[in-house]
Amino acid sequence: MLRAVRTNPAHPDFQLLISRLDKELQSINGDDHAFLSQFNQTTDIKHVVVVYVDDQPAGCGAFKHYSSAEAEVKRMYTDPTFRGQGVATMVLNELETWAAASGYSACILETSIKLTSAVALYKKNGYKQTPNYGQYVGVSFSVCMKKDLKDDDTIKAVIATLAAIAVLLFFMIPQVSAQVTTQVEVTGLVEHPLTYSIDHLQGLKTFTGHDLKIVGAKGDVRKTFHTYKGISLKSILDSAKIVMPQPKEKGKYYIIVKGSDSYTVLYSWNEIFNNPTGTHVYLIFEENGKPITDDGRFVMICSNDNITGPRHVKWVQRIEVARLP
Repeated sequence: MLRAVRTNPAHPDFQLLISRLDKELQSINGDDHAFLSQFNQTTDIKHVVVVYVDDQPAGCGAFKHYSSAEAEVKRMYTDPTFRGQGVATMVLNELETWAAASGYSACILETSIKLTSAVALYKKNGYKQTPNYGQYVGVSFSVCMKKDLKDDDTIKAVIATLAAIAVLLFFMIPQVSAQVTTQVEVTGLVEHPLTYSIDHLQGLKTFTGHDLKIVGAKGDVRKTFHTYKGISLKSILDSAKIVMPQPKEKGKYYIIVKGSDSYTVLYSWNEIFNNPTGTHVYLIFEENGKPITDDGRFVMICSNDNITGPRHVKWVQRIEVARLP
């Protein structure tokens, strides 16, 4: 089974994979390797994806800021053992989704003319060759490519309808095949990507609430928390520190909460930081005095909702900060 994880360059599995990548590139590029390797440093990279096959690190990729509109894809690699299984495509798609959510409208990249399989992969995924850019101008053995991501109107339409889709999924589709996760990742437009475990959360300032009912659209009570313990989403985001170069654009920022069953809920920045709702959204890890077991290890709830069911996220796996273009 393939699984993608968003992380940062310090992740040990990413470091392991790129060490293998560098050895392979040195063999392929020969005398050209010294020139190309200077552009493959991870110093300016903050967004990394690692894909696992049955919990084994199989492939990776990253992107970094190139311009206000373009993210540059870097460090794409699949271990030879796992090639031909869709690993590289999953890495690329995850990077593109992340880049679009971060406000970029296109992805660009450079590869070697000698890496014919890489060129074929990018073409298959919608990339088109362009004139060489930046440091690759005039480099005969470099191939530069670009892919336009979804246009602004499409992105806005998707964001506007995600919440409605999540509500429909809650009432129409049984939530199955979820995987219990032992940690929650905080990623996206944050200065400090975080990973929370149960032990970590227990060491923080927690909140204990009482008598919360999970209510469906017809008023049916699906579950009752006599007590629940957790940490507020607002405090999590404060610790991660949202990257917001232009504070006047607060209204463009939103928070995605996703479970391992793919159930997704959205909160706007204003809802969390400029509305009473923000003090009622919690990542909880204990219910009725005991660790959560039936719904994963982590659950996100909003106790301020009249109908609490649609924003009751079980098996919470990821909290991501994103921005409209």
